[in-house]
Amino acid sequence: MSQHTATLSCGCTIGRLKHPTKGELGIIFCPTHAAAPELLEACKAAKQAIANAISFVNDEAAPTSSTEISTLFAQLYAAIAKATE
Repeated sequence: MSQHTATLSCGCTIGRLKHPTKGELGIIFCPTHAAAPELLEACKAAKQAIANAISFVNDEAAPTSSTEISTLFAQLYAAIAKATE
């Protein structure tokens, strides 16, 4: 990569970058910041699953299905794995 860059304490690199295969880039994200969108979606799904569980306890509604729980865990594990590469 070319000069004119700054690396942040997290590991993100910003500035004028000439990547050998991707061309001009402005930011190269560290693993944690690269995983941020997946982490947000996993947190939203976890929040909803918790709300559903609370609703079940309070209103005797249908419980969260095992498929929903399996999907939630898969999202969480994938996001955590990406953030800790």
